[in-house]
Amino acid sequence: AVIVGGVVSFRSWLSQKTEQRKLEVQSEEKKAWLDVQRATLDQGTENMKILAGICERLPVLQDVEAVTDVARSQLVKSMGEEGGGTVNAIPLSSELASEITAQRRQASEQVRLAGNYTVVRVDTTSPDGFRVTLADEQSGEEITATMQDALISERHKQAIQNAEWGRSPVYVEMTAKRLRNRYIDAIVVDASEVREQQAR
Repeated sequence: AVIVGGVVSFRSWLSQKTEQRKLEVQSEEKKAWLDVQRATLDQGTENMKILAGICERLPVLQDVEAVTDVARSQLVKSMGEEGGGTVNAIPLSSELASEITAQRRQASEQVRLAGNYTVVRVDTTSPDGFRVTLADEQSGEEITATMQDALISERHKQAIQNAEWGRSPVYVEMTAKRLRNRYIDAIVVDASEVREQQAR
């Protein structure tokens, strides 16, 4: 009950999230602003230390804290969208609520993919030109890709179209970015019929 509804617990959580967000932002001005917000929240530091000590001694309370974290995040996020408010007598501005619930942008990782794919669909009406959606033969994961260069990829495009019409797999090599367990910005750099690839 102290963790879920307690003033000390909620103030401690807000303070922790403010510090976490400070480590994520680049702007020195934003860091300084977050420092001021945290200083305001850190009133009653001694009570926060007592609560932290209790959680350390009783591991089950850490599980309660983890479950409560999701609910608190949703509550604070909605406060950011609705203009701020007060929770447990703690005033929270919409600016701080929005800031501490903001998602950090994740960096994408450049990868190279190669394997046999099934052609799901081909789109020749895209502004990017020839786009193809491929399904990995082993995992079934779908990836949408563009052709690397219209001038040098005619053979690759023909191999993909033949696989689409013949409902057969095609060997494809492509570059892509991996972001949050999915591939984006994929580009086909080579495509050939599977039997042609095996003969190499």
